[in-house]
Amino acid sequence: MARPSGKRNSDYLDRRKELLEDAIGRLLAECQNRPSLRSLADAAGVSLPTIVHYFGSRGQLLESVFKLLEEGGRPYLDRVREPTGVFSTSIRDLVCFIADGFRSGALVDIHSLGLMEGIRNDKVGPLYLKHVLEPTIEAIGIRLQKHIDRGEMRSVEVRYAANALLSPILVAFLHQTDLSGKNSFPVDVDAFLRSHATGFIRGYAKSKNKKNAES
Repeated sequence: MARPSGKRNSDYLDRRKELLEDAIGRLLAECQNRPSLRSLADAAGVSLPTIVHYFGSRGQLLESVFKLLEEGGRPYLDRVREPTGVFSTSIRDLVCFIADGFRSGALVDIHSLGLMEGIRNDKVGPLYLKHVLEPTIEAIGIRLQKHIDRGEMRSVEVRYAANALLSPILVAFLHQTDLSGKNSFPVDVDAFLRSHATGFIRGYAKSKNKKNAES
């Protein structure tokens, strides 16, 4: 029996996800070279017409990439949202948790891809923000708001505070890895992370809790 017009094969979505995962591997490995759609097709072991059939344009493929990365990051962000103890402990745990993601290489690759593809690109840039960077900022903000609600943290705009917590960690790891700073301008990343966490706690803890920054 013929397939109704417009209806996709039952394995269409599975095949599309397989191709997407292959393309992600090439994109993350070679983001500095901005691999072409043909190169991404080669990485997936298919022809250019096939990759176009499943994704359309390179921009549409990148949108699918960022959506898949967002989906894969949900369990990670679930952990980011939940405090782990009192404010000082929770912030130190959060800084370490984010840093561990960067140390694994996965987060550095993802953010490098987003920045390489998205900077000065008014179509791809917003996709990286929507599906990768903004969900991370939002998750950190939710954790911080819970500490505010507990009376442990000053009442502030949590979005600003979330940016203040995340941005130095992101820059530090990009500085040492993708920018090759570990060779020319090496940094004791562990010492930096301790200093950053302590400074954040001191700056945002409620007055009665500021002594926690010294513990």
